[in-house]
Amino acid sequence: MLKNNQFQSLRKRIGFTEILFILFFLSIFLFIFLYFHNTKKWIEVEMKVTTDPTLLSEWRSVPPWLIDTVKKGNTEYDGFGRPVAEVKDIQTYETNGNYKETYIKLHLNTLYNKNQHKYTYASKDLTIGGPISVKPNGILIEGVVTAIQGISDNRKKVHKKVLLQMVGGPDYITNGVEPWIADSINIGDITKDFAGNTIAKVLDKKTAPAKRITVDANGNAHLVQDPYLVDLYVTMDLLTIKEKGIYYFKDNEKVKINQTIYVTTSKYDYGWRIINVLN
Repeated sequence: MLKNNQFQSLRKRIGFTEILFILFFLSIFLFIFLYFHNTKKWIEVEMKVTTDPTLLSEWRSVPPWLIDTVKKGNTEYDGFGRPVAEVKDIQTYETNGNYKETYIKLHLNTLYNKNQHKYTYASKDLTIGGPISVKPNGILIEGVVTAIQGISDNRKKVHKKVLLQMVGGPDYITNGVEPWIADSINIGDITKDFAGNTIAKVLDKKTAPAKRITVDANGNAHLVQDPYLVDLYVTMDLLTIKEKGIYYFKDNEKVKINQTIYVTTSKYDYGWRIINVLN
């Protein structure tokens, strides 16, 4: 009788131990499930696309004719015909020659991990500065993420005051421009980004008769005043991003003396050479 009671007591202890083990592993499984569980969530994401392979060698450039085919409302669908990405807005900046830099605002159907505060699209994590590819209306567009709804941009933004000279003609013997081009620039002209932030503002403007290099019959070079063209100088306030001690305008254009930047407003798309950085 005593042995039987001891056996039943042992069975009760084993059963209790098994229950503890089961509860322990269930709690671990529940923690892992909750930590890594993703939910679908539509968010707005901004990406930058360039058609100039010389501007961003680490980004794949897109042909200018291809980016022109992307329109508001273009949509990407998954294999079941469900929308996963929609183009909400497009902002284009003309650059050197026929090249363009284009910012695209997208509405994306992402997977969101609440605990890690991380979004995933097309099996890739969405991070500011990271790569992204979408196929609105079957058009493959690749670029870099510049903004994510709900994710803070920790890059340091700094206002830089610069003295600029408009890039002149292609003959390289003068930096002068036509007077009507100079007249199109006004103090107070601004450029804004998608968020409505002013990223460039004209603070001052000066013109002077343009200088031109001429060569006489003996092969001697002379610096003379052009009878028509003018040298155009402006002072601008630029909203830049500081990365490793270097300031960038529009994410990739270096703010350094003798570098060229491109400023677009509702009236013009012009290239400017940085003459001096004033702060």
